[in-house]
Amino acid sequence: IFLPFGLRQVIENRIETKDVDCTLFDEAIKHVEQVLKNDPYVRFLQSTEYNDLLIKLKGN
Repeated sequence: IFLPFGLRQVIENRIETKDVDCTLFDEAIKHVEQVLKNDPYVRFLQSTEYNDLLIKLKGN
């Protein structure tokens, strides 16, 4: 998944300045989650394969 240039720059700068902690990728994670919610995940939920799987699971 593509990260916006500014976001990549912030991460790279923090690594270069040794300002690394457990929050380093928080904004990148939020961005990726938003991208997935807006496109691939929605398409997946609407896919025939997913719906077929749900039907099979409900049958068990």
